[in-house]
Amino acid sequence: MTEFIPKWLTDPIEAVRGAKVTLHVLPDRQSVYEHFAQSIAENIQGSMRERGRCCLILPVGPTAHYPRCAQIINDLGLNLSHTTIIHMDEYLGADGQWIDASHPLSFRGVMDTLFYHRIHPSSGKPRVIFPHPEHLDEISRAIDDCGGVDVAYGGIGIHGHVAFNEPLLAAGTRSASVAEFPPRVVQLNPETVVMNASRSLGGWIDAFPRAAVTIGVPQLAAARQLVLYADGGRWQRTALRMAVRGILDPSYPVTALTSRRSTEIVTDADTAAGILE
Repeated sequence: MTEFIPKWLTDPIEAVRGAKVTLHVLPDRQSVYEHFAQSIAENIQGSMRERGRCCLILPVGPTAHYPRCAQIINDLGLNLSHTTIIHMDEYLGADGQWIDASHPLSFRGVMDTLFYHRIHPSSGKPRVIFPHPEHLDEISRAIDDCGGVDVAYGGIGIHGHVAFNEPLLAAGTRSASVAEFPPRVVQLNPETVVMNASRSLGGWIDAFPRAAVTIGVPQLAAARQLVLYADGGRWQRTALRMAVRGILDPSYPVTALTSRRSTEIVTDADTAAGILE
């Protein structure tokens, strides 16, 4: 069977790493979460010290690091009053508007529960922005107001999507790149619906949202620093390796980033393993 599988899917991951990628393979998922939590807090602290303000782009997935990050922020006594946090995306309902924050899938609700409600009031409130289907230009305005994004963080989806920048479908096949697309409303690809429903709604595909609003790849690419995390284990191995190779392939939108600019990728040993391991 192995003769039908490209070597980059089975070779040690360091052997396939592209020139623009800095790769960190940590022992386990908990180490990844600690790294993510520490990185967010340290970059807020560093940007406040250097610029007097901070602007981050954050994903909602992975999420396990957010309670720990809130704890670190509280322990350090960080002041978030001059911090802007731009979240990547949010699901939309049949009416084309955000799903309610009380919905179990709502990214706004998840972040309130895991992060914002855990930060001590003495830290002040950051400016928090989620893409809105009726105010898509708000993200660009916020980035301009901040003087640019200090760090864009992200996760990597099943087909290499970052935020909901998914491969375009044309005549049933994946086609052109989303590299230049701005923040926008998108219809979710079928594999994203199936994958996310299986991970968050017990496979209840019928109830899963079919649309979302997302940040664009250009906003991520323009950040001073780009850090991607992968902790999915077996299902994420191919997408991770596509990202690490850094060879542009529209079928895996993450490569629009890793092929064109320096990118730090943090993963665990299980996710970094070859696809047959």
